[in-house]
Amino acid sequence: MSLYQQVAEWVRLPDPPCVKPGQVNLPVSGTSTEVYEAPPTPSFEQKWERHFASHTPPDFGHSILHKLFPTLVGDITAFDERDPDLGPSSDDLEGKAGTTFTFLAHGSYGATCRPVLDVLRKWQLRMEASPVRFFYDMLYPYIVRSVRLVSGLVGARPEDTVLVTNVEVGMNAVMRSLTFGPGDKIIAFDLTYTAVLYSAQHICDRTGAELLTFPMTFPVSPESVVADLRRFLEGYDQRRGTIRLAIFQHITSPTAILLPVRKLITSCREYNIPVMVDGAHSIGQIPMNLTELGADFYVTNTHKWLCNARGCALLWVHPQHHSRVYPLTTSWGHLNKESLQARFIWQGTADYSPFLSLYIAVKFYKWLGYDKVIQRNRRLASWCASLLAEAWGTEPLVAVAQNDEDSLDTKESKWETGMIGSMCCVKIPPANTDMHGIIDLHDELLDKFQIEIPVFSFQGHRYVRVSLHMYNDEKDCLALGRAVLIALGYPTTYNGYILLDKKEHALSKE
Repeated sequence: MSLYQQVAEWVRLPDPPCVKPGQVNLPVSGTSTEVYEAPPTPSFEQKWERHFASHTPPDFGHSILHKLFPTLVGDITAFDERDPDLGPSSDDLEGKAGTTFTFLAHGSYGATCRPVLDVLRKWQLRMEASPVRFFYDMLYPYIVRSVRLVSGLVGARPEDTVLVTNVEVGMNAVMRSLTFGPGDKIIAFDLTYTAVLYSAQHICDRTGAELLTFPMTFPVSPESVVADLRRFLEGYDQRRGTIRLAIFQHITSPTAILLPVRKLITSCREYNIPVMVDGAHSIGQIPMNLTELGADFYVTNTHKWLCNARGCALLWVHPQHHSRVYPLTTSWGHLNKESLQARFIWQGTADYSPFLSLYIAVKFYKWLGYDKVIQRNRRLASWCASLLAEAWGTEPLVAVAQNDEDSLDTKESKWETGMIGSMCCVKIPPANTDMHGIIDLHDELLDKFQIEIPVFSFQGHRYVRVSLHMYNDEKDCLALGRAVLIALGYPTTYNGYILLDKKEHALSKE
């Protein structure tokens, strides 16, 4: 059996049964006794697994920030002259993060958690210790191990799941594998992420197909989004050409709107339109079950909300499309026409350590409790959106999610009744003076208040996009509220300051 046939088998084999103490599982007549056997866990991972087993997770907020994101200090040169110890038994750097820096931009490029940073470096050192042995004997079994573990987190079969370096690579692999011709159409909402639209347009430029975008109506709701799609599909003249692909973002960027993707997919199914979902922000922010969702293709970054190292994303492909989807780089697995994993596992010589550190990223998230993290973050994002809108006299871009049983139910269908996950966008108030109106608010917040947050324009208004992850808390939102008012020239007598002071006082009593 060739190495790539082995890879195909490794993702297909079932997990070994869970055997209780004293129990013996005998093989059932007529069934295969072959099960997946994971490679040995390296000692540097065992240390973190023991830590997770023996320690209660820190409280959400700055306790997690200090202990598990200690490198998030804001000074880009902080580690030029030192190499901090990030192992589980070290207290190096603890308490340094967040002392002068407020990071509200997790949705941009993520922030890597300490366990991942630690094992990432150890994997890199293993590679450098014996490069040939690492690539020949070690790499593939550990990539498959990561694939099998992360697949369970997103409700997918390992054989339907491969790792790529980022969402754009995954989406381009899919689009370049599909057949388009003159007159064919690709459709998407008009506020789809620009890089995604550019990728689709490039395919159209090469094949003679056409990219069609249609508007999303505001004020927006889950019902209005579905209605916008249905209006477009019902009004589309089939004589213009066949719609070969619909592209939807699960969470839009930079507008951070959680779309009702399941219902969008259902609508497309009525017209036999394949669907690819850009889930760049999904894993770690929302509940996911890719097998049940109904998409044809789904891509999500693990470096954002799952806090893995940058350079690792997950591409899920429906089984009916396995034989037609190929990686951007054709390499040694090409001859295996049946196994998606065999074709994608090797993309040329590179640093694959982010694929390997994914294993600990998933373990880390499970230690904290996946549902606990996303529920807590949604509550905080909704609270923050309401707070800032009231303090600034403006409004959130979308209605905040109610903190009721349904909106915090982690069944995917119920979660999508709200349109906020772990991010919220709030309209910025007008500058109080002409002088303050010409400042670059992003730079002002970073340079004078050490707050990192995206500022963007949408439909004639400016917004901040507040990302709130496990290491943020209400104090970060209050700091942002005050900093924006000061930066825009509002006097200390302005009512917004009074509101923020009252909220802070109330929090101190809790």
